[in-house]
Amino acid sequence: MKSMIYRNPALATFAQAFKSEATAFSTTLTFNTRDEYLVWVKQWKEDYKLVLRKYQISTFTYRRDHCVLESKKLHYQKRLDGIPDITTEDTEKYNAIVGRLAIQLGLPNWMVGNSYWIIIGLLILRKAGKIRAGIKREERLATQKVAS
Repeated sequence: MKSMIYRNPALATFAQAFKSEATAFSTTLTFNTRDEYLVWVKQWKEDYKLVLRKYQISTFTYRRDHCVLESKKLHYQKRLDGIPDITTEDTEKYNAIVGRLAIQLGLPNWMVGNSYWIIIGLLILRKAGKIRAGIKREERLATQKVAS
């Protein structure tokens, strides 16, 4: 994660840094079967939707509050009205997600308060899951080929 922040010269682009972070993180994931992977993906999607919703609410609220034109204020308010509110239960889930990601990815404290970095962390986690699923699939196919 720090290589993405501090622009590691060995990794010329964001995509390379993103992939190297995901590859390094894929070894820490624990699912082995396709069913476990699908359950993991379902949980990831729920987490991502909640974090994205919180990010959208904070972004549109900021834009609405700092807008000069009344037409733009109405536009952002209309966007906010279309997003379901965050409940107390959602806030607890969000805090659990942020705490888990902060530990798993080693996020610094200043990143934990920013939903943007939490979203990037979740995307790294998803890419790591795809890498892990691909590795496990190749292993399964290799054992099936040997057994045949």
